[in-house]
Amino acid sequence: MVLFNDYLFYYAGCCIHHRYDYGAIILLDEKNRAHISKWLRLSIRMYGSFEKSLDELRSFFREVNDLVFKNKIKNGFAEGKNLVVSVMSAMGEEQICALKDIGPK
Repeated sequence: MVLFNDYLFYYAGCCIHHRYDYGAIILLDEKNRAHISKWLRLSIRMYGSFEKSLDELRSFFREVNDLVFKNKIKNGFAEGKNLVVSVMSAMGEEQICALKDIGPK
């Protein structure tokens, strides 16, 4: 079990380096669930079908992406930065896809 947790923490660390980082680790069975650290176990979601898990994963990334960019934009303007924001529109949805700091005002 130590090896499993080592790998789990390694890959979680690959996803998350900074305050605005986010990611997902997909576990295909639950046999090691009891051995996962409690703080990480609280974030585990279980789904009855692959389609449901994929829908929820898409929704998670869409929501967290919007939240992260909104916070970066808000903080950037609060710090007096000039920001260029790129927004992409596809299939009736708009999504912030890039943010660039072009220097002080």
